[in-house]
Amino acid sequence: MSPDTTVAGAFALRTAAGTTYDATVELLSSSATETTPGDSANLTYGIFIVDNMAACTEDAIPAACNEVIANGTAFGSVSGATVINLAKGDSTTEAGAPVTLCFQVHAGAGLDEGQVNNATWQFEAASVE
Repeated sequence: MSPDTTVAGAFALRTAAGTTYDATVELLSSSATETTPGDSANLTYGIFIVDNMAACTEDAIPAACNEVIANGTAFGSVSGATVINLAKGDSTTEAGAPVTLCFQVHAGAGLDEGQVNNATWQFEAASVE
């Protein structure tokens, strides 16, 4: 990444075949580690639901109803995150429909080039009767 750029990556979630309950998924934490102290403060992120993997691009704009957490959120914050709902499959042999998450990370103007920053998100899933 370089200053004032955005990168994007998709990740799909779904319930496994044989699942008998729907599920919810909650964003518990986000963090960024760095080689230059303070450099990760120049990174922000957003997560939203898209129709498929190809729809997750640097230029994708989330619909308000599809935001998991708003673009521009600082790493270390999950304030305002919404719960993701996953449906079970139609039968015991079918997995649930995938929910594709688009992760966008934006580098601010102060990002030092040539450094290493690692982003991590932690989610928790629970079955829903």
